[in-house]
Amino acid sequence: MTTGRLTDEEKNYYRRVEEYLGGEDLEDAELFSRNVLQQVLKDGVKRVLCDRHGSWATEKLLVRAGLGAEDIQPLLRPVTDCFYQLATSRCGSHVAQTLLQMGARAGLENEVLKIVDCVEAHLDEFLTHEYGSHVISIVVQVMSGLNVSEHVSRSQGSRQNRATRLSLDEKKVLDWTEVPEAYLKKLEMIGKRVGKLSNLAKLVVNACAVPVFRVLLLSLTHCIPARASRLAKKMLKLQSRGEVDLCTHVVGSHLMQTLIEVSSSDVLERVFEKLYKGHVMEYAIHPIANYTLQQVLMSASSKQVSEVVQELENLEEVFFAGHSGVVAKLLEVCVRCGEHQLSLLQNLLRCFHIESSPDKCVPLFLTLTTVEAHTAQNPPMLHGSLILQSLLKFKDPSVVVDGLLGMSSDEVVALGTDPCGSHVVEAFMNSVTVLATKKAELVNLLKGRYITLSKSKHGSRLVESVWRHCTVSQKEAIVSELLASEEELSADFYGKFVLRNVNASHFKRKQNVWQTQQEMAGKRRELFQDIIGDDSGIQEEDIPPRKKKK
Repeated sequence: MTTGRLTDEEKNYYRRVEEYLGGEDLEDAELFSRNVLQQVLKDGVKRVLCDRHGSWATEKLLVRAGLGAEDIQPLLRPVTDCFYQLATSRCGSHVAQTLLQMGARAGLENEVLKIVDCVEAHLDEFLTHEYGSHVISIVVQVMSGLNVSEHVSRSQGSRQNRATRLSLDEKKVLDWTEVPEAYLKKLEMIGKRVGKLSNLAKLVVNACAVPVFRVLLLSLTHCIPARASRLAKKMLKLQSRGEVDLCTHVVGSHLMQTLIEVSSSDVLERVFEKLYKGHVMEYAIHPIANYTLQQVLMSASSKQVSEVVQELENLEEVFFAGHSGVVAKLLEVCVRCGEHQLSLLQNLLRCFHIESSPDKCVPLFLTLTTVEAHTAQNPPMLHGSLILQSLLKFKDPSVVVDGLLGMSSDEVVALGTDPCGSHVVEAFMNSVTVLATKKAELVNLLKGRYITLSKSKHGSRLVESVWRHCTVSQKEAIVSELLASEEELSADFYGKFVLRNVNASHFKRKQNVWQTQQEMAGKRRELFQDIIGDDSGIQEEDIPPRKKKK
């Protein structure tokens, strides 16, 4: 075995392995994987894993080949000896993380704990290291059995880099829940070590350390709540003593959001009284602190919500700052607590200068423009959509309901085929406070437009949402309209799924049986309404419907 970097011949070998692993079907995958791992051991683990092509090939091999403990164990032993070098290497750190996860998944407790000991010995250094910090995050997740979202554990750059190396399905494979008791002891030890760090005030605003702390807090909350509480209080004391301002720091604010999320109601009350009370507007218009205010609102008590509403009397100032997310979150909270709904609606109408003509609210709220500045070219906005969805869940949604029903069918279709607007119309149909007669008006308004909607990615979802809330007679009218253009819809990517979901072929063959089935489905939906609840405001990522496997 040679030392140093890989030779050109060795690099070419791992480049070919990487290309082969990029294929769809791997023939003799088990034998191939074992041969490659043997070659990795022969060429030297450190040399291979610290090379770009060697690390990429090995990582893809680990996540695609479905290797067992007997295959991973021989690789973990030499990795332990050079783990520091791997953890601080741009290429090697990625494989080190994957090996930790795979080792834990394979039940190699002793080998994993040896690696964790190495990480613990270099904890201070790794916390501020560009690559070592990611390794600590993985160690914490392995020790807790909690798979934390990459939006918490990784920076945007890291997520983009990881996406170029691993597919979404491959990342989902690395998941587990149960962990040995020894892992939890290590997790608690790491929590203690972090709480005792002398330079904690500097680390809570460090770009590398903050994602680690967020993962640690969430993991401890999941496994050892008492330890999480002590660590959160320790970090919040730094804020209260004025040693650091987490709320307004571009990095520390992310940690502050997690601290608010994991803290108890008593702690949150003290945080609100000391930091936010009397300064809500100041935080709402601050370019960074407004995000921590939104997190506070998610956990706020009714008393705190009342104080926020009182201090944010002039919402126009918040909109002017471009922080419509604060307003959207406030409305969401008021749906939950059932208070201040009328005053907030009046405040919104005043902000958009339509107190005397509230029927214009839908396009203005959706595009976040005042009546004077609004044009047909203004695009729908995400926060505008969220604001309207919350308003449709209010005890009295009549202003938005009347505004939506006052639009022309062309305007509603344009709304229903828009990524943001479609959720508003879905929320209208899903809302438990919108009267059935009003929903029927919308169904009638869309008559003759269901073909257009069915051929749209977002409109097809809306058709299915409308369908769930229709009477049998309305469903008959819709399916008859769809069948009039059956050939056109069958040839369309989205349209064919709409035809399938409304069971159009069955309607065409046995209309009486179809009608009976729809009546029974409607009764079942009413029967279990309290259990199922309404699904308004769903904002899942828009994924095209998939064909069922045969």
